[in-house]
Amino acid sequence: MCRITIDGTIAQFSCKLDIDPELWDTAAGRTSGRSDIALRDIRPAFITDFEFFMKMDKGLDVNTVWLYMMPLRKMIAIATNHGWLYRDPFWEYAISFEERDRGFLPKEEIKALLIA
Repeated sequence: MCRITIDGTIAQFSCKLDIDPELWDTAAGRTSGRSDIALRDIRPAFITDFEFFMKMDKGLDVNTVWLYMMPLRKMIAIATNHGWLYRDPFWEYAISFEERDRGFLPKEEIKALLIA
C-alpha cells in the first residue's frame, strides 16, 4: 500500500511491494527508520540518483530497478494530474523493461525432474 498526504488529504493505492516484517513498526503503521521525503522535493536528480543507488550500491538488475521505479512514477503521475505537482520529475527519464529469453526445458529434463 502506498500512501501520500498532500495538504492534509490522504491518497492511497497499491504498490504491490512487500516489506520485511522486521522493518515494519506496527505501532506507527509504517516502516521503521527515516523514509519520508516530501513529494514536492522529488527532482529529476533524485530519480537518477535513486536508480544509480539501486544498480550500483544494491546490485539490482535493470528489470528489478524498473519494478521499483514504476510505483514511484505512478505516484508522481497522480500528483501531477491532481495539480499537486507543477512539473513531472520523470519528464525526461526513460527506463524500459528488458525482455529475457528464459528458454525452456526439453521433455527429457522435465521427465527426469518428475521422476526424481
